[in-house]
Amino acid sequence: MTNFADRISLAMMIASSAFFNMKDKVGEPLIFHSLRVMMAGKTESERIVGVLHDVLEDSETLASQLYFLTSEELNAVELLAHKNSYDTYKDYILKVSRNKLARRVKVNDVIDNIFRDHPVSMSGMIKDRYLPALKILDETRWRIIAPEFEV
Repeated sequence: MTNFADRISLAMMIASSAFFNMKDKVGEPLIFHSLRVMMAGKTESERIVGVLHDVLEDSETLASQLYFLTSEELNAVELLAHKNSYDTYKDYILKVSRNKLARRVKVNDVIDNIFRDHPVSMSGMIKDRYLPALKILDETRWRIIAPEFEV
């Protein structure tokens, strides 16, 4: 399966099925976040990995079900699955930052998490987790978004 339209359609169906009837912290359908990350991608691979970036972490989906991905795409999706396999969130971000495709998708994910309407309780997470992650992943965008923030 090499046709982008077929591959992105299948990726969207898998993500939609994985997140069926699930809500995020603000009560929106969880799939909305995946779709925003997908649409922020600039390449076909960034869009496919973007819509799938949370499925291995937040659902029962198995990597073997993603047979239509290229090896580069599958590697990125697997790297993005943060299943407590790292000592710290920073260790996870450092590992993701070493993979070009995973890094680009994670930047889109982090930016979406920063700019969404979060409850006040999330403001600490944005400062403590997402802004430092963005600085590691893409310092240029970090300088635009949070130039006064020191990590």
